[in-house]
Amino acid sequence: MAWAAVAATAVSALGTMQSAKAQSASDEGQAAVLGQQATSTRQQSTIDAEDFLRAQRRTLATSRAARSASGVQPFAAGSALAVDEDLVREIAYQTAKIRRGGEIEAHRLDQQASLFRSGASGARKAGGIGGLTTILGGASTTFGGS
Repeated sequence: MAWAAVAATAVSALGTMQSAKAQSASDEGQAAVLGQQATSTRQQSTIDAEDFLRAQRRTLATSRAARSASGVQPFAAGSALAVDEDLVREIAYQTAKIRRGGEIEAHRLDQQASLFRSGASGARKAGGIGGLTTILGGASTTFGGS
């Protein structure tokens, strides 16, 4: 009968360790996906910022051309220059805002990935401890004579 208890203990310990291993693998996989999403978010925000900047430069150039065609000097002192300066500052601000928004989201995803990696590490440790606890408990019951 002792062999049956030993076998049951071994199977239980193996099950505990395999379950922890599966949880760890799942957490590592989730961390990898989140890391990829963070990278993609950074890349996309850079693309979005560059697209915005290009579009705004075209708008500014069109506006300057229209003013020039109507006889207004595009870089002369006065309200036309002030408008251009304000527009250039606003374009720079909005471009930075687009990039920063992407970086904030990417950072959030990186933090989540880090939490999943920590969870994976904890699951591996818990599986080893749980398996050992099961073995020791089974040995104590089987051979300790409680």
